[in-house]
Amino acid sequence: MNKLDPVVFKLGAALYISQIFEGSLILLHKLIDEEERIIGITKIGDDYSKKTLGKLVNLLKRRIDVPQQSLDYIFEAIDLRNSIVHGYLISEENMSRFETEGAIVNLVQDLDNKLKAIRERDRFVCGLIDQYLKKYGTSTEALKELAEKRSNLFKENEET
Repeated sequence: MNKLDPVVFKLGAALYISQIFEGSLILLHKLIDEEERIIGITKIGDDYSKKTLGKLVNLLKRRIDVPQQSLDYIFEAIDLRNSIVHGYLISEENMSRFETEGAIVNLVQDLDNKLKAIRERDRFVCGLIDQYLKKYGTSTEALKELAEKRSNLFKENEET
């Protein structure tokens, strides 16, 4: 086992959670699109997956009423995500931390803290999503349960 394996593993987990956060922002925009379509505001669909996270949040600010404090909270996730994605392992500060086992433990803890903070902000965005899903009689929790049931179907089939 390479001494950096725990760091790389945690980095992968943090990247995954960052992508979940981005997906939540995109889903929120698509739900807003659907509501606008229903009430008669015609709009050509946007490809949100090609927008940066900052642009997604700024667009959100123009589309729904979100307090600035909440937007700042979401932007914190973007800053954390960017610190992970843009050179985390090769930053001079972190490169110097690879020297000792204790420093590697600190890197793993740093990534874990960032991961948790991004996850908290994703939960906030999911709360906004739930406000839209409620109108359709569902929630993010209900969708998670449905996805889990469907994934279990594949697991059962794999065992046979």
